[in-house]
Amino acid sequence: MMSRLGLRTSLAAAFGDDDYGDFCWRTLEEQEAVDLSRSRRFEQWPGPGV
Repeated sequence: MMSRLGLRTSLAAAFGDDDYGDFCWRTLEEQEAVDLSRSRRFEQWPGPGV
């Protein structure tokens, strides 16, 4: 990720409210320091492979 190079990184994307969406959101926000303020969570929207 570009954030690892010290650059400010953001993402505008849709995430489900399932376990996979939670995992992706937390990983990007907490471990990769990606700004998700333009991303959205959607109720009852399943992740890939469901």
